[in-house]
Amino acid sequence: MRMLLVAGISLGIVTGCGESKPPQKTVFEPLLQTKQKARDVEQKLQESAQQQKDEIEKSERGEK
Repeated sequence: MRMLLVAGISLGIVTGCGESKPPQKTVFEPLLQTKQKARDVEQKLQESAQQQKDEIEKSERGEK
């Protein structure tokens, strides 16, 4: 019993003191990705609206 306890404690110390790398992502990463996607969608919508506006102006002037 005592040997098992010593082995368990030793194993805990060895694994607990191991070298760990800091996490690459933060807890805010999903939020930041969602925000960037929203910006991308907004940019595409603005480009589409501008293109549609230009086409309407051309058709009003009688250009093709």
